[in-house]
Amino acid sequence: MKIVLFDEVVERHVCVALEGSLRALGHEVVSTGPVWHGHRFTTSTRDIERIDAVVETVLAGRPDALLNFRASALSEAQISRLKAAGIQTIVWLPDDPVLYEVTYRHVVDCYDHVLHCGSTPVLDFYQARGHQPGINMPFWIDPNIWSYTGEATASTPRRDLVFIGNLHTTAKKDRYKLLSQASDRICVYGKVLNDPYGMHKGELYGVPALLAVLPHFVAGLNLPQVFADYAGSAYDFKALPKLGWFDLPSRVIQYAAVGLPVITRAPPSQHAPWALYAQDMNEVLSLVDSLKIGSRREEVRRAARLAVEANFSSDSRARLLSELVSGRIPTRQLSLNAREFVYQDFQDREVIGEPESSY
Repeated sequence: MKIVLFDEVVERHVCVALEGSLRALGHEVVSTGPVWHGHRFTTSTRDIERIDAVVETVLAGRPDALLNFRASALSEAQISRLKAAGIQTIVWLPDDPVLYEVTYRHVVDCYDHVLHCGSTPVLDFYQARGHQPGINMPFWIDPNIWSYTGEATASTPRRDLVFIGNLHTTAKKDRYKLLSQASDRICVYGKVLNDPYGMHKGELYGVPALLAVLPHFVAGLNLPQVFADYAGSAYDFKALPKLGWFDLPSRVIQYAAVGLPVITRAPPSQHAPWALYAQDMNEVLSLVDSLKIGSRREEVRRAARLAVEANFSSDSRARLLSELVSGRIPTRQLSLNAREFVYQDFQDREVIGEPESSY
């Protein structure tokens, strides 16, 4: 099968990993590389013509399927041209549901297959609005690149906790105050407006940079991306706060990929049962201390790594896409719960009923 990977996400390693895994399955893969930028559709004639030229190149190659990594890169008309040529079209929505009002709602029904990045409330939200059913496909990594080598290489960790993420936008600025409660035990990597507590250690771009830093900490911290925090922003819409928080930000997968124990302030998730839940920063620090005793840290980090290999690898995503495009995953006949967890178990899955919306 010939598959085109259209455009890229900011975390380019995700695209590269999938490309390699699809090739390993025997598919012919063509990557367009970067095509567009940002979350909004272009209205510039010049930009439209430039993207049209990329579409023409895709059409000339006569692929069987196309996976678009950036929903704003293709207009309804451009998607229609691809479908008219007999190409199965697929879109991945990594910023789901935050970009629903700005981007996703405009084109989500144009595609043959929709890959969300959210659990049942998000899938139900789309279904309740009459959109076609999609499946959940969380972030992934290439386990061969995100290597797990056993014990951390640093004899003395820099600090107990590491947090990867931005703290500079309206929706994320309150994170800094929360993290400051552990300022003498945490390092923060990402964009920060001000750093009065000296937690900020810079920004990490690319897998090598992350691999050079993460193993030097006792644990990785996750703060949930709460959708209610987008109130008043350009991405806000009436139903967004009701959808909770983003279950699996990419940092959780990255921590686990290098065998770093994950401590999360998000309520326990069935997608990451290996993550340690803490209600507040005091409990976070207590968990860190407990990881320093005996063999607990090694047990937790091994469980996290095994989960990544099983359910969050590029190989598993490549197999999922192959099954989807081949028609062996009957999306429209699966229940909401089945569509949420199909990425974990999509082979020989029993069809368990028609979708029902409760949103």
